[in-house]
Amino acid sequence: MPRRTLVFVIFAVVMAAICIRLGIWQVGRLAERRAQNAALAAQLDAPPVRWQDALRDSASARFRRVQLTGHYDYSRELVLTSRGMHGAPGVHVLTPLLVDSGPPILVNRGWAYAADGMSADLSKWHEGDSAVVDGYVDAFVPVRGMVSTVTQPRGVRYLERDSIEAHLGERIAP
Repeated sequence: MPRRTLVFVIFAVVMAAICIRLGIWQVGRLAERRAQNAALAAQLDAPPVRWQDALRDSASARFRRVQLTGHYDYSRELVLTSRGMHGAPGVHVLTPLLVDSGPPILVNRGWAYAADGMSADLSKWHEGDSAVVDGYVDAFVPVRGMVSTVTQPRGVRYLERDSIEAHLGERIAP
């Protein structure tokens, strides 16, 4: 067998082995993702618990359904900027919920249209002072770089706890 042919056969066998190994890895990864998705679906479908109960186990708190009762503090409302929906520019409305005990809890009350993706008339979205919130726990994200929006004093680009606390002027619940 000519040397070129032998080199090509060896190369082809090595590449085939690599592709087979990658295929096995993909099947294993699929099983991991299915297990994670099943655990997440079970957590999302679980009945709501009190906020304090959900935080007892911080490892499983994310995406846990909770119920809260308190009063919205609309004077310190923030917007999570540049959040499009179905091609339309908008923001997520972040409102501190004052509860009986403990620091305020930041509630993402949902998406609102904003032509520039930065500012919206938030007064249209006020729901009254007292609130019973049924929602899901989410985590703050560690980020690097600019978090605040220069052109929007009430705007933040990410759910980054330190930046949000600086905007609000006090500690917020984890």
